[in-house]
Amino acid sequence: YNFINRGVAQMFRLPVTIKNIYTKLAFAYKKRARQIQILKNYVEKSPYPVILCGDLNDTPSSFAYFQLQQILKDSFVESGFGFGKTYIGHFPWLRIDYIFHSPHSIQSLKFSISDIRLSDHYPIKLNFFLAR
Repeated sequence: YNFINRGVAQMFRLPVTIKNIYTKLAFAYKKRARQIQILKNYVEKSPYPVILCGDLNDTPSSFAYFQLQQILKDSFVESGFGFGKTYIGHFPWLRIDYIFHSPHSIQSLKFSISDIRLSDHYPIKLNFFLAR
C-alpha cells in the first residue's frame, strides 16, 4: 500500500520494493497452500453436504481457489452476475470472498453482493436449495 500511495517517490526504490512485496506474497501463498490442503481434507471426509464461506484473500485464479473448486462449486459462478467484486480496499475490483457448496446435494439459486460498507469487504449472501 505504501508503494501505491507514494507513487513517483517510491519509483527510485522499485527493485527493493518489488523484492519485499514478492517475499511477503510468497510467504502468504505457501501458508495458504498448506491451510487449503487441511481444509480440503476435512471437506472430502465430511459425510454431510458442505457450505464453505469465507474470505480467502485470494482471487479465482489462485491455487487455493483452484483446489476448492475441484471438490466444491463456487456459488457466484453458479448464480451470481457481473464481476463479483467483494473487496473495497486499494484493489476494489477483486473477488476474494466466497461461498462454496457441495456439488450434488446443494443447488445455488441466487448469489448476491450487498453494497453496504461494514468493513473493507462487501457482504455476500446465497439463497440455495438443499436436495434430500
